[in-house]
Amino acid sequence: MTRDTGVYGFSSTSANVDQAFVQFGGLTAGRTISFFMNSDLPNDNWGTLRFYDAPTVNVFAYTFSFGNGFSATLAAEEGTYATSLFDEAGQTMPDVVANLKYAGTWGSAQLGGAVHQLRSDTLFGTEYPDTTLGWAVTAQGYVNLPMLAEGDALWLAATYADGALGYLGFDPDVGVGRASSTVVDAYIGADGDIDTGRGWSIAGGINHYWTPTIRQSVFGSYARVEYSANAPALANDFNEWRAGSNVVWSPVSGLDIGVEVLYSNLDPRGIVGNDDDDAWEGRLRVQRDF
Repeated sequence: MTRDTGVYGFSSTSANVDQAFVQFGGLTAGRTISFFMNSDLPNDNWGTLRFYDAPTVNVFAYTFSFGNGFSATLAAEEGTYATSLFDEAGQTMPDVVANLKYAGTWGSAQLGGAVHQLRSDTLFGTEYPDTTLGWAVTAQGYVNLPMLAEGDALWLAATYADGALGYLGFDPDVGVGRASSTVVDAYIGADGDIDTGRGWSIAGGINHYWTPTIRQSVFGSYARVEYSANAPALANDFNEWRAGSNVVWSPVSGLDIGVEVLYSNLDPRGIVGNDDDDAWEGRLRVQRDF
């Protein structure tokens, strides 16, 4: 039996528990990284990319180990939302998440899936719309590249979602410069049923050690979100892509000093006066791990 006592994050006003869980055999219960995500990915981006980037959620899961690096997990997790254009009735079931994973000396590969309940508290005539299930699937993995340098790796994450666009790595509101859009899981269609939004994203990057103490990451993502022709005005199609790089110096073990630049472009579709726009971001980071 092992117990993780947690990793704590601090803001200017409060402290919060990032991870705190109990493991016994294959059982995991508590707050930890979603099992939809391949937690082994060596992504070293600081700015936002469009994939489910290792969020911590409340989970109750069981992992089956088949040996030789293969495992499978079935988990009940707190719901992952974008937003819906109706009064939500709340979930009567958690998100159901499952994965099949392989981890070896060359790297790791994982197939994941999630089912997300959508319920409306908005009357359509005299009846409430029937409950609908959104879903998402993902393939995520990485390959070690020791032939380039020790620690080098190439990683990739591709995801498709229908009615569960939070699994693409989106919050409800997306903005780049003057361009903006709203990511909508679902809305009430003309027939009174719950209609869903759909989208996909692909993200990836490569890490390279120029010296044992200086490393660089180059990364990017592309995402597209689409709705049916009769969707409300707030649910508009859009494309977004992001690309960036960072350089980190680690003079001693556990100390990272680095700088990152990130370019992003958002292209909303079908909204007069809301043209595409782009922006640059820069970050300076000093991190000490104990």
